[in-house]
Amino acid sequence: MRLVRSFVWACYLGSSWTWVIGMLLPVLLLRDYGPAGWLVFAIPNVLGAAAFGFVLNRQRSAVLSVRHAVACLGFSRVTVAFQIIVLPWALVELLCWPLPLAVGCMLAAYALFMLLVRARSWLGAAALAVSFISLAAFAWFAFHADAWVDVWRSPMLEPRLGRMGLYAFIPAAAFGFLLCPYLDLTFHYACQNAPHPRLAFVLGFVVIFAAMIVFSLAYAGLGAIALRDGISPLDHGLVRWVIGGHVIMQSAFTAALHLERVQQIEQVPLGRIVLPLPLFLLIGLLLLMHYPQKLEGFDMNVSQMVYRVLLMLYGTFFPAYVLMMMIPTRRPVQYKPRLRTYLFAVGMSLPMAFIAFVEGHALYVIGVLAVLAIARLVVETLPEEVDADDGNCPFTRS
Repeated sequence: MRLVRSFVWACYLGSSWTWVIGMLLPVLLLRDYGPAGWLVFAIPNVLGAAAFGFVLNRQRSAVLSVRHAVACLGFSRVTVAFQIIVLPWALVELLCWPLPLAVGCMLAAYALFMLLVRARSWLGAAALAVSFISLAAFAWFAFHADAWVDVWRSPMLEPRLGRMGLYAFIPAAAFGFLLCPYLDLTFHYACQNAPHPRLAFVLGFVVIFAAMIVFSLAYAGLGAIALRDGISPLDHGLVRWVIGGHVIMQSAFTAALHLERVQQIEQVPLGRIVLPLPLFLLIGLLLLMHYPQKLEGFDMNVSQMVYRVLLMLYGTFFPAYVLMMMIPTRRPVQYKPRLRTYLFAVGMSLPMAFIAFVEGHALYVIGVLAVLAIARLVVETLPEEVDADDGNCPFTRS
């Protein structure tokens, strides 16, 4: 029975982490770097997420999620906004869905999963259903004629950026994917409630989530062609509906889990939590409809640029918080100077992050990481906290 329950939690974790980064970033990476970009993305992503169950136990997870509740709640809100803003772009431009149908299916899926997640008795069944439907879609698509199109370095789809850019992307991917999980409230919830957290995290990410991002690689070539040519090759057939259904379902499930965690922690009416969601959808629709053409000086339109800007937060803003605010120092230091150091370092690194993640000059990643590394060294020299307790070190083993 414990094994079955652990598998249910594995489905919860694998699907909660399958969102518009895992489902869409492989498309951009294939376009930018070729299939090697997917490997650089996948390895630290799977290992970093699975490691959460080994780095933290129930007690340390509870301490960490309470002490850094504001940052974790911010992570959840940005994650939900990310889903809703960029999903219309993915469905319409990459998968060739009619816009009214895309919006209608999004609204229906989000409403359905909010109801299922709020009813706790249905949470496990919803996680199992979402995982198995996506895995079944992958099994069907993997042998379809459109699968793996232009993935393996076809001359039709040459990488947009050079090999040096790929080398610079390696530390950026490791930095983001190894640290961001510690701000994810769904990870903390699973760690604190799964009967065997380590087993759940291993199954959830080494098996289920890994299969999800291989699925993303299988259709990444189709999306990369759409980015290059401005026209999706999926203008007919069943494939666009299967992939689009997978993307909508996983995005809605992820958003529902995060909204439920925010509502439970803040103890406010659900209506107040979901109130900004129509605004996020409106932003995504306006970007898609009013700025469809590629920007002058950029090989992308506004929707894709917004996707990359939001992605930038997961490569700098959030992992930098974990690096400077959550990972313990050798001696407890004062909170306010530590926070000011973090904010100053992020402010200094964001312009370079924009050049790296949006403009495609990936070597600027080195500057970003250098600034954050120096800031972490500065944190170690800050004035010592008076009357600090041992709880300042939730990452360490007791």
